[in-house]
Amino acid sequence: MCYRCSTYNPLNSPAQDNCCVNCRHPFIFSFISYEVLPLVEFVLEVGVTDEEALQLIDSEPGVSYQNDDGETPWEESTIRGKDSMRMGTRESKPEDPFTQKLLTFEGSSEYAPVVAGVDVLQSMERSDVIVCKWPPPLRSTFYKNMMPDISITKCPACNKLFHTDDYELMVLQNRRCPFCRKPTLDRGELRDG
Repeated sequence: MCYRCSTYNPLNSPAQDNCCVNCRHPFIFSFISYEVLPLVEFVLEVGVTDEEALQLIDSEPGVSYQNDDGETPWEESTIRGKDSMRMGTRESKPEDPFTQKLLTFEGSSEYAPVVAGVDVLQSMERSDVIVCKWPPPLRSTFYKNMMPDISITKCPACNKLFHTDDYELMVLQNRRCPFCRKPTLDRGELRDG
């Protein structure tokens, strides 16, 4: 399944090229089990540096429970002596800006990555974002975990991505990354992501 457009892809399509048949988003595989990871790659809006993006992601998101008129987006009432609350009866603010960006792609033969601006970066949780930092002049690669319940780990040496359980098992057995074979220094590197 594609975690960008939610399209189920055939397993044996020769023209697939390890990308979604609908939105052309490349699949990101775990380098141990070769399962597709629930990650969506995104790029930064023009004018946003990698350092600024990390600061925006690390900042607290502005959560508001009121609409533009200063009213709450639900309706409270008492029916037959019982309190009730009805959600969505008034116009409320949109949910997740990143999810809205996912839904705005147009099906074409060319891959168009998700472009994240300042508002999208501020709305993200740091625990859901994986950053692969590359040496200059290359820019960092950003991924959003679309299923936060599935833990993903990045090797600090080679930037390869793994299911955390698989990676930790291999590191505990061999004391090194299963892909680049660089020895791990301490247990703190296992959760870096």
